[in-house]
Amino acid sequence: MKTQLEAACKLYNTLLHAEQEEYEENKRTMSMNELRQLALDLRKQNKEFQALHSQVAQQVADRFYEARQRFFEGLANKPKKAYISNIGVGISAKSHDRTGRQPAKSRPNGRATERLCCLGLEMPVL
Repeated sequence: MKTQLEAACKLYNTLLHAEQEEYEENKRTMSMNELRQLALDLRKQNKEFQALHSQVAQQVADRFYEARQRFFEGLANKPKKAYISNIGVGISAKSHDRTGRQPAKSRPNGRATERLCCLGLEMPVL
């Protein structure tokens, strides 16, 4: 597991370096498909990257692409969803108490559950 994580980190950094070189030479950035293909090619050529499955290598490329897009759109270091701006947003006072929990409700099997809206979890009421 540790070697796979290290390989994924090195692949990400290699993609970053390749992207920087591409921009310096051709004044253009790579598309998602180009990054995915490069990740697969690097995996074939480098024994260290072969510790990763091909789908994982492509996911690393996808994450790099999305991070780069968010950076250039000015969204880096910001939550991906705007509705998570602060605690309590989206909680109606009528249907929730101060803890963010909905009142217990009965399920078809007769067991009551509480819904934690902030996390989207349902927990049985004991």
